[in-house]
Amino acid sequence: MSQIIQKGKELIRINPSNKNEIQYSVNNGENWNRRSLQSDDFTFLLDCGEELLAITKNGKQISYSKNNGENWFKRGVANSSFNEFHSITLNGSEILATTDKGLYYSRNKGENWNLRN
Repeated sequence: MSQIIQKGKELIRINPSNKNEIQYSVNNGENWNRRSLQSDDFTFLLDCGEELLAITKNGKQISYSKNNGENWFKRGVANSSFNEFHSITLNGSEILATTDKGLYYSRNKGENWNLRN
């Protein structure tokens, strides 16, 4: 499934045919341009205001970008208690992550994760 995030006048998405590429459009999706090409295998995007977060590395890592997806940096990794991220969402001051072992939360922008009981 291709996600689209609106940031200002741009639409941003993971390329549906190349999961290593972030694309942007300035004409409401009529044309798409490459923003970045990584070896990270993007699977999910989340707009966190000043940052974009992404699930990368086949669900094993959280990456962040402060420039609308042009450059990406490692933020947190899946651990042995949950193994893989599936989706992430904002919930007030927390980020929630659905994983193969339940619901986890982060209060430090995805650096560390705790099980939500």
